[in-house]
Amino acid sequence: MMKRQPRIAAMGTIVLLCALGITACNDNSPMPITNGKEAYAYNKTEEETESIKKTESVVAAIAGISTKDKSFTVLPYGQSDDITLYYTGATNITGRYDSVMAASQVSEGQIYNIEYNKKTLEILSMDESKEAFESTNITNYSIDRTNKIISIGSHAYSFDDTLLILSEGKSIEMMELNNNDEITVRGIDKKVTSIVVTKGHGYLKLTNYNPFIGGFIDVGKTLITKITGDNMLLVVPEGSYKVNMQNGDYSAQRTVTIGRDKEVTLDFSDVVEIAKQQGRLKLTVVPENATVLVDDSAVENKESITLEYGKHTITVSAPGYDTYNEDITINSAYMSKTIDITNQSETKSTTETGEEKITATETTGAASSTYKTYIKAPEGAQVYMDGSLIGTAPVSTPKVAGTHVITFTKSGCENKTYTVDIDDDNADATFSFPAMLEN
Repeated sequence: MMKRQPRIAAMGTIVLLCALGITACNDNSPMPITNGKEAYAYNKTEEETESIKKTESVVAAIAGISTKDKSFTVLPYGQSDDITLYYTGATNITGRYDSVMAASQVSEGQIYNIEYNKKTLEILSMDESKEAFESTNITNYSIDRTNKIISIGSHAYSFDDTLLILSEGKSIEMMELNNNDEITVRGIDKKVTSIVVTKGHGYLKLTNYNPFIGGFIDVGKTLITKITGDNMLLVVPEGSYKVNMQNGDYSAQRTVTIGRDKEVTLDFSDVVEIAKQQGRLKLTVVPENATVLVDDSAVENKESITLEYGKHTITVSAPGYDTYNEDITINSAYMSKTIDITNQSETKSTTETGEEKITATETTGAASSTYKTYIKAPEGAQVYMDGSLIGTAPVSTPKVAGTHVITFTKSGCENKTYTVDIDDDNADATFSFPAMLEN
């Protein structure tokens, strides 16, 4: 009997363990997971929560790329301040159609959904937005800067002050964008978020072209305009062109290549001017203190004005009187003319040519605008409006409502062009532009 006691004791132990096991199996309380750490499962959840707190997701346009720093400067949608984020070998970049991309394939202006670490600013992933629209290499567009609308073909898009505009990797202002520029536009819904200038503009300066004044210049069919005044400066899209100058019997052709923001000068001093027949005009104007312009040029000596045969425009103005305009044809060696603008209801004009005397009575139109456009800065720069030189800043010119292209030139500095809208209101227009950058 004594020899059997251990076997009975062993069997009792097994029965006890089974009973305990059955009890444990029927217990629905959670079993703690331990491997030497009392709260291992809780710590893992906290780590995941902290990781979520450290990440940020934004929809943003690429504003700058630095391969040296391995960074992208991005402008979040609807915000005015950009941020710089860094990419690594572990950054996952995908294109619009889920294709895997390298950082070198990312372009400025593109719109991405970006997830990054808020603490380290490292990009975890960036996917090109499928919701964004893109129109590339556009030339058929117009910009309403007052109402902030860009029209591309038959479609209209809005923009606001957060709009990103890039030219050769540099951010520029809306008024620095010229309507001759070729652009790529991207945005979300009907709102434009970024514009990239794919082909910009340069400058074509004309010198010694007096025989062509009054004619037309054709720059590769992209720009056709009337030739006026001295030292014209035209804003031309970058590229190579054939330039044709034409004015009656005068004709000249040149070939030119325009670089972005670069100036090219064409000299036409080799064109020999044909001697033209001239006549002398004597003007008598009432009141005597009236200002007289002939073909938009001020007349110093009214007693003897030498003019080529043909049609010319005379403008007479004086304080308190309506401005008077008249076309006169010079067809005699000597002519005299009297213009009286003191009668507000009628203006009398008498012309004498040798044996013939002509008296004309004309009713003047509404008073011309007395308002001006003032350009105050950058001081010392030559100012061109719509291609014609108006003087050196600060300078003023008669106000003409509408969209105008203002170009500044200054020795040792880069040319600069701005597009402005001048309101049709009863007030002067005043502009001051940033200082010019040295070459």
